[in-house]
Amino acid sequence: MENKILTGIVALLVILQGYDLVGDIDPTHYSESLQEKRYCDRLSSTENTCYPYPETTMGKKFSSDGWKEIPLFQKPISIQVSESGEKYICSSNGCILVTI
Repeated sequence: MENKILTGIVALLVILQGYDLVGDIDPTHYSESLQEKRYCDRLSSTENTCYPYPETTMGKKFSSDGWKEIPLFQKPISIQVSESGEKYICSSNGCILVTI
């Protein structure tokens, strides 16, 4: 129980500090109007909002011209769950713990 509390506190501090928890994952989409690339777990129905985390709207980013998929991106992204129930987002760069 103490580990979960500590993990929650650390996650909250990371979020409050503005760290990009998916920053090390290869970008999947780009926005011409924002001149930005980022990893999107999913897009809104209009494709104007990128959601980097599964099952939450945290970290979303709106693009007026929409997010376009990076053509040469080969999707090695997966979500894995450990025996203890922790969720990880994995790419060719490795895995990161999802603490949302």
